[in-house]
Amino acid sequence: MNFNVSDSRQRQVKCTKKAFGAYFPNAEKLKIGQIYNVAAVLKEAWKTWIFLKELPGLRFNSSHFEEMEDYKEAPKEAPITGSSRKEILQNFLFTKKYESVMMYSARILPPKLVCAKVLVVNLPDYAEKLDAMREEDVFIIGRSGRNLPLTLDVEISEYGTIISCVQAYIVKEGDMYKIFDPSLNGCEIEF
Repeated sequence: MNFNVSDSRQRQVKCTKKAFGAYFPNAEKLKIGQIYNVAAVLKEAWKTWIFLKELPGLRFNSSHFEEMEDYKEAPKEAPITGSSRKEILQNFLFTKKYESVMMYSARILPPKLVCAKVLVVNLPDYAEKLDAMREEDVFIIGRSGRNLPLTLDVEISEYGTIISCVQAYIVKEGDMYKIFDPSLNGCEIEF
């Protein structure tokens, strides 16, 4: 079984192969056959990085690993009804047919989120609000417009339509932060 990049659960993986080169940083630190605990998963346009608890601060290409347990695909989501900020946002994105890609999942937030390659949002500036989040809350970064039925937590207006009305959003599930990108022009995590 390969590594499922859409699954954000903390889980164990086994190193089954090692490749070297620009797309495979830190491969020399891995041991084939070794079982590791996933700390975080970071999805980018053409590759997915895995962060391991045993080797903190280092990223590894997901192609080095296989899952240690079976993964079952979640059913497609239906429209969401409800009155929490999270449910209202999810329903808005569903009705506008925006695909949200989970790009990060971990117990701690990364320091920077780069929006559309033009703006850096320093997440530690919003630490108090993010730490106080509950399961039904959502932290939204974007520009006003398109009849978004919610107040933005970080409003970016100086770049016009380069920034999507919902460029990124953060939810908290248990003690895990999850960052989603429903934008048309992308976000990147910076450490």
